[in-house]
Amino acid sequence: MRVFDRKITFATVHGNIATGVRQAPAWAGITNLGMDPFERGAEEGGEYLKFYAQQMWLLVPIQQKLRQFFADFDDFPHQDGSSLNAAAINYRFLKEAKAMKTLTSLERMGTPG
Repeated sequence: MRVFDRKITFATVHGNIATGVRQAPAWAGITNLGMDPFERGAEEGGEYLKFYAQQMWLLVPIQQKLRQFFADFDDFPHQDGSSLNAAAINYRFLKEAKAMKTLTSLERMGTPG
């Protein structure tokens, strides 16, 4: 999430697109993109902890933005997107085929009475 020139991250991916591992740390990451365009401050340490402590105030207005973002999840629930992993293709196809089979059998039953 962007706030001014700051980027707040709630999860990171370590590795490349094919083998990367998603990690969700206990605390959100905060990066000043103007000062650290390659987002290496947390890795290099040094003054990053001081910067992070000074930027903790950002987490308060972020809460309202997150609340707004999640407000319509009841009306529009999460849906699995497409996957770049070929292993998921067959599973997704089988789930869709099963759903269509169930729908077809329900339609054949007709309406009662």
